[in-house]
Amino acid sequence: MRSIAIKLAVAVLCVFVQLASADIVWDQDEFSYTARPDEGQVVASYNFTNKADDSVTITRVKTSCGCSTPKLEKRTYGPGEQGTLEVLFQFGDRVGPQTKSIYVYTDHSPEVTKKLILRVDIPQPFKVWPKLVQWPDGVTAEPKKVHVQFDHASPVQITDIQLDQSQLQFEIQTIDPGKEYELVLTPTLSDEPRPPLIPITLVSNLPYEKTRIQKIFARVP
Repeated sequence: MRSIAIKLAVAVLCVFVQLASADIVWDQDEFSYTARPDEGQVVASYNFTNKADDSVTITRVKTSCGCSTPKLEKRTYGPGEQGTLEVLFQFGDRVGPQTKSIYVYTDHSPEVTKKLILRVDIPQPFKVWPKLVQWPDGVTAEPKKVHVQFDHASPVQITDIQLDQSQLQFEIQTIDPGKEYELVLTPTLSDEPRPPLIPITLVSNLPYEKTRIQKIFARVP
């Protein structure tokens, strides 16, 4: 009998905790978006309703990345009142699938009341690899290749290569016209000290300013 009573008490306590934590109910807890190549940010919206019998104050909203900024019209919501949490995600140099977390705290609990998810797929129409080209000590005459690939509906060209030609010579080889190229780099013969890293800028004629340029580096001993 004592065991049954303990189990019943635990069950009642769990129901009480669930009811107590059901202060704010969210219409959705995940936002997913596929960005366009010309976009640099997106605003995710999370709608909610206060289902508690009294007012609820959102005391804190924490994001997993400094690139995400939360915004609320106000902090306190009465019973039955609705609201929207907006989160501005700035892409910066990020590409590919991105997942960010948003943690919401209320005055009804010291713990995280809700974890929201923000997913964005940022296209990469201009791919260059490797990002760092290196030569081993004593082997500086060997050419190295950098792969360049475009993912765009129209053909794309490399319009400019910016680098210190006193340190490196280059040649562009076409693999698939408008889509794929190779940049062949060869160090110049020099007895002068070389910089630790040599910056190389590749410029394309992509229509999106944000993705038109890629930068890589070379290290020559």
